[in-house]
Amino acid sequence: MSYVVLVAVCGVFLLLHRRLRFDDPRKLMLYVYAGFVLLPAPWILYYHRDSAFYYIYEEEIDSTIFAFIAFLVVFELSANVACRIPVARVRREVGPSALWMAAGLLVLSVYAKLYMLAHGMFFIEDKEGVDIPASITLLNNIHIVALPFVYAYYARRRAVRRQGGRPVSLLLTAFVATYFLYTCGIALVQGRRFGVLLPLLFVFLVKVLRGEMTRARITGSALGLVAVFGVVTTLRLVQAAAFASGAAGAGDVANAVTSGSDAPDTYSPIDSAVGRIGNPVVLANHIIRYVRRSGFNPDQNSATLTVEGLIPRFLWTDKPDLSIANELGKRLHLISEDNLTTKINPGWVGEGYYNFGIAGVCLTALAVAALASLTFRSVDVASDAGIVIMLQYLIFVVSGFQLEIAFSVNNLIKGVILSLLFLGAFGVRAHRTRPGVILMHRTRTS
Repeated sequence: MSYVVLVAVCGVFLLLHRRLRFDDPRKLMLYVYAGFVLLPAPWILYYHRDSAFYYIYEEEIDSTIFAFIAFLVVFELSANVACRIPVARVRREVGPSALWMAAGLLVLSVYAKLYMLAHGMFFIEDKEGVDIPASITLLNNIHIVALPFVYAYYARRRAVRRQGGRPVSLLLTAFVATYFLYTCGIALVQGRRFGVLLPLLFVFLVKVLRGEMTRARITGSALGLVAVFGVVTTLRLVQAAAFASGAAGAGDVANAVTSGSDAPDTYSPIDSAVGRIGNPVVLANHIIRYVRRSGFNPDQNSATLTVEGLIPRFLWTDKPDLSIANELGKRLHLISEDNLTTKINPGWVGEGYYNFGIAGVCLTALAVAALASLTFRSVDVASDAGIVIMLQYLIFVVSGFQLEIAFSVNNLIKGVILSLLFLGAFGVRAHRTRPGVILMHRTRTS
């Protein structure tokens, strides 16, 4: 019954926001809920509660769903107010010098990947018990910073070409293709499912917002993204099984993938994929049970951790690890006491409850709604600057739902600041009219 109430609440807000663009936080959050809560919840909470990847406390199911209802209602009401606040929009175009910046960051990232591969840190399992140097951690995925700059510049060049301008050079097309293949390919090999999907989702949403896709192409692309997630999930299971069977490095994992010697059973891909997508539901269920039996942790305060996380390490040289994910995993008995590396991310709803119960869930929703709405108000996808900031906005709303509060907020704030700095260094003032760019509020039907 409680699940039906959640579906009804989502349906009411969807009807109220039916005229909004789908990237508006009030509408985007409903899609996020559909993906991370509504779709996986029946399988996780009712059909298959106990699997090799998760288990559910049946007595806390109604409380879990109520927490998600409270978060959604507070978020929607708060965002409805925050979206009315006027925010200045940055209008700058990405200059060709940004490509040299992107190439430099790509080289640094490749160096970090090769270092990790040579020192047994490349795969997720490789990192268990290994102390990764801070410089390598910084450079590991630094190329993603330039990803929206590369795509914004390339998209504008293609738009000019469609209006009869100069053709896009093969060298530029090859560079952009290499950049995206490297970003998605490395994440695929390392077993990072959302690392594969996020760049594809980013391009997909920008194309839809600019009216460059028909409904048929939107449907096909969406189904393609789902298929990619399923394939990556299966490969991730094979990789994990290979390590469990004694794989010592990249060669052993590659042999397991090509030979199928560690193929998962029938339920494993479904449980792994659904459990990974529905991780916010699983963790909220465990956290609610823990708090009701053990009480609140007096030392837990996500607001303090968020503020401390904004302080750069060069100003706070002995800054500790502010993540609660490893300690939380031990408190919930999801990892062993001697495990010092595995992190169990609680998600916004779970961590909010871990702080102050339902009151903490509502406060988290209020803060998230304010940040998401103000960032959205600064985005104009008809400009290069809007595309750059759009990526940070999507990471926050889509990926942040499965992360720690401090981590997701810091990613957004630091990401926007860094993007603005790069726009100042590698951008030029945008013209008031852009050739070939028309922001469509309604999707073409043919």
